[in-house]
Amino acid sequence: MYDFSFSSKSLNREFSKSDFALMPALANPATRAQILADAERHAEAGFNSLLLEKSNVRGRDLYQFGSLSKELALRKLSRNIKVLTKVSQANRDEIVKALIALLGEGEDFDVFKIDIKNFYPSIDREYLDGRLCSDSRFPPTSYSVWQSFSRALASQNIPGLPPGLSLSATLSEYTMRDFDRQIASLPSVYYFARYVDDMIVLTTGENDQAGFLRTVADFLPVGLRLNPKKTKGVPVRGKSNPPTLDGCFDFLGYSFSISKKYRDADNKFTRKVDVDISERKISKIKSRVILSLIDFMRGGSFQDLEDRFRLITGNYHIYDHARSFRRKVGIYYNYSQLSLDTAKGPAELDLFLKRLLLSRDGNICRKVFARLSSQQRRRLLKYSFSESYRSRTHYHFNAARLAELVECWKYE
Repeated sequence: MYDFSFSSKSLNREFSKSDFALMPALANPATRAQILADAERHAEAGFNSLLLEKSNVRGRDLYQFGSLSKELALRKLSRNIKVLTKVSQANRDEIVKALIALLGEGEDFDVFKIDIKNFYPSIDREYLDGRLCSDSRFPPTSYSVWQSFSRALASQNIPGLPPGLSLSATLSEYTMRDFDRQIASLPSVYYFARYVDDMIVLTTGENDQAGFLRTVADFLPVGLRLNPKKTKGVPVRGKSNPPTLDGCFDFLGYSFSISKKYRDADNKFTRKVDVDISERKISKIKSRVILSLIDFMRGGSFQDLEDRFRLITGNYHIYDHARSFRRKVGIYYNYSQLSLDTAKGPAELDLFLKRLLLSRDGNICRKVFARLSSQQRRRLLKYSFSESYRSRTHYHFNAARLAELVECWKYE
């Protein structure tokens, strides 16, 4: 039977492998025992402060814990909520696979790409508190830990839920559960998926787009609003043979291009769907390459530079605290649904990499060329996005080394 208590025994299960990698002192039983005792005390007496460390990444505030004992207590709260409510974050790959299949059907439809503005900080904690308080399944001890967490956030003037914490992800899914059900049950909707604050909806096109978006906005939980700059509707109703482009949009790091419907060999209407890496994600990858080279030119080691090239062009594992397992990430696993016959993203990135390493045009290229030896340049040129994608090239890094390497572009 699952243990909902915040005892040292149950809290001990919240340690992760990366905790031990980042904090070698945990190998000492006395150190672990003290941290567990502190976590149990926080769960019982509350958090006088959270010791959250804030960083700003691309204009967004992200938080992480400065205290492992407090983090353990809140990891346990997150697990309790998941067990009780069965909420979980949607699977990105499954969403994209389903979307590709549906877009390829020879039907007329509207595609709505919908974004929630300032998602985590805009979630109303009073609204969330009311939901948790009225949920008869929620144990009093877990509710008490949630209230202490909420009060500590208020004392630090942190709005909504702090982005970057696994508990925030769990609580946001709980907050959005009724909204998801309402949108999916609308008569004109035949596919709906949400991944955090990004939504995709396919409708029959029977309602006008502005009216449909007003309905979506009306269903949002208290405090949340649509982001008009990132929300749009794409009508897909054209017909041509041979097929030509009918509509395109970006979603979850991919670029989707949908053709007008045409008759296939079986005389059935279908559509061609081409999937590539979105321009925004390509720019982000290029930025990481440049930041890695800048770090090297400022005196960084060549080994660090080469390891960063491995990270950027290849694939590796990271530990996912929110789901408690090792997750595969990288050029293939982040973009596994590309249309291999038409996708241009990996080849564009390869060309960008070669130009940076071989060209002497421009300030950065000249400095890179002068700093690298011929042997070092040859070693870096062997790394290829396209090849790593095709062969799923995998590299191994421990948690401490990963943290050291990504520090270079942590605040990009």
